[in-house]
Amino acid sequence: FSWICTNIIECSVDVIYLSFSLLNGLKQFTSTLAQLCFSDFQDHREKTFTNFFYH
Repeated sequence: FSWICTNIIECSVDVIYLSFSLLNGLKQFTSTLAQLCFSDFQDHREKTFTNFFYH
């Protein structure tokens, strides 16, 4: 019985750890994506800005 108990505890610890690393990965992914999109948007805006003023 105690073996089952420790097994369940270890299992839930693994599951918790896994979901935390998944969440962390998702967070990093979304922030990287947001940075990419934002820098892209900034580049586009600057180009539009310079085109607007130097043409």
